[in-house]
Amino acid sequence: MTTATATSAARAAAPAQRANGSTFWALYDLGLAFFLLITMSTGFLQLGLASLQWLLCYGLLILRIVLGFQDIAATVLRNRVLFFYLGVCCASVLWSLAPSATLVSSVQLAISLLFGVFLGARYSLRALVVLIFWSAFVLVVLSVLHAATGAFPIDRVDRGGRLIGVFGHKSYLARQTLLCTLTALAILMTRGPAFGRATRLSAGLGIALSLALIGLSQSMTNLLVLPLMVGLLGYFCRYHLPATINLMAIAACVLLVALVPVGFALAGIDPLDALFEVTGKDRTLTGRTLIWDIALDQIADHPLIGVGFAAFWEAPQFASDRYRILVAGATSPSLHNFVLEILVATGGLGLIAMGLHIFTCARRCFGLWRATRSVASACCLVIVVMFTLLALNTPGLYGQHEGLLILITAFAISARKDLGRLRAGG
Repeated sequence: MTTATATSAARAAAPAQRANGSTFWALYDLGLAFFLLITMSTGFLQLGLASLQWLLCYGLLILRIVLGFQDIAATVLRNRVLFFYLGVCCASVLWSLAPSATLVSSVQLAISLLFGVFLGARYSLRALVVLIFWSAFVLVVLSVLHAATGAFPIDRVDRGGRLIGVFGHKSYLARQTLLCTLTALAILMTRGPAFGRATRLSAGLGIALSLALIGLSQSMTNLLVLPLMVGLLGYFCRYHLPATINLMAIAACVLLVALVPVGFALAGIDPLDALFEVTGKDRTLTGRTLIWDIALDQIADHPLIGVGFAAFWEAPQFASDRYRILVAGATSPSLHNFVLEILVATGGLGLIAMGLHIFTCARRCFGLWRATRSVASACCLVIVVMFTLLALNTPGLYGQHEGLLILITAFAISARKDLGRLRAGG
């Protein structure tokens, strides 16, 4: 073979090699994204493999960062407002009452935010909605399978007989059903050939299974949030719905607002007492108010900068408070309110930084929705609102390895990228 022939053959093979390489990395990224979504859902937590799963996610992410360091660094710099909270947490090592715990937790928080950077930089909001749907759908189907057959070596119900599926707690199962329902609705409301028949059928099945599971889980907080979020999604996606459905929805809302208070008044029922009776809770919200009183005492002692990120749950001087929190009914080391959790850990400075984080994501998703009226941007905005509301009464949105924080970071970065493309094309 002559030199010219060899050169021509090499040039001809180059596009195929590039295609094979891009296909490999596309599959690599897809596998990492799906595995990450499954891991941060806390599914199969009872198997005791969570640490190994996170370590694998760490390794896969680090390899991706090393190979694309310049792009990742540029994305971080363009979205530096999303890292103010991390900066406050890292700085709290200087005054933390448990500095080693604060340092380790801050490093884990940094990597958690990088997971959000990876997802947001790699995928559009529509792609993220699809990924979230399929990961939640798989977990919902596995939960149904486990509930029906006991297929996995883990509990199917908690001590109160409430269904927990493949999760360690009913709230985690309910949260996946919420994600599955909202993203499935987004898929069904998206017009055109964007999704195949199989995906749309799976979306319909996912909604049906999710509604059954959230009812069996008896997670009343999530069950009460569900119709509110579905209604909010319907409002943002009203341009994609038939006029008849919009009119029926408006009429139902008007009747509900007008007749429910009248009905309570005529029956002599206290709405608050009725809500507690239906949800099976008392006026302490299953010990929440007792836990919040303990948190408020700590905030009063350290109002400006807190006791250090994650320090409250490690420092020995807070051992009695931690015991009181568990006795009050906490199901995990959490104050069950992200505002109080942040104020205890990093004070008002940390809360301002987290507020900027959430506001930035909501503003970008809303800006993209206003510019495009896309169902995906509406769905992501509703998920942000939902997570923020849930985190006022349940664990989440303040620490490392939290799926809520990772997704909000991803939405903010992806929405900014989509907006940039839109402006460049317009």
